[in-house]
Amino acid sequence: MINCDLSLLFEGDFDIKTAIWTSCPYAMTDRGLPTTQPYMFQFTGGGFFVNCNDRSLSFFDRYLELWEELYESDDFTSYGQYGPGIKHNFFKWWGELHTFCVMVGNEVLSGKEKKKVISSCEFHFLDESDYNYAPDCGKLSQLDDITLKGIEIRDLAAHLKYKKIIHFRGLRKEYMTAVFSQLDALV
Repeated sequence: MINCDLSLLFEGDFDIKTAIWTSCPYAMTDRGLPTTQPYMFQFTGGGFFVNCNDRSLSFFDRYLELWEELYESDDFTSYGQYGPGIKHNFFKWWGELHTFCVMVGNEVLSGKEKKKVISSCEFHFLDESDYNYAPDCGKLSQLDDITLKGIEIRDLAAHLKYKKIIHFRGLRKEYMTAVFSQLDALV
């Protein structure tokens, strides 16, 4: 759910902007495989804001090539029991995460870089807590310190009022319409 004027994102010189979760301590190997837990990624596919030009087109061409290269690799054995499921779903959504993590590298994923040139394309990385904010994915009944069960939608909306892009993942999508109507009333 978009909760701000996104035109401000297109100010300044850049080719692509996207949100990165910079507080995750996990490191990726050079092939996009996490060194520890298989379900933790710093990039969640929240969206790309693109100035369409030769550099950004070149990046997406390389992105798609690498996505296919990673799929063709045998690196999925590093995931143990999860490997076959990840490979099976690689062109649905796993591949987007892997491929982008490999391309941006650990410096960006750990929050050490806010800008980077990738395939001649100038990236700016946005804070995911504002531009792809989501409740804790592992706790469907929780939104930060606010319990969704029994909470007034107006209170939930007040909590989210200053988030720029809100990502209602999974079962939390049922709250989108009600929260949107309250955010509109709060603006």
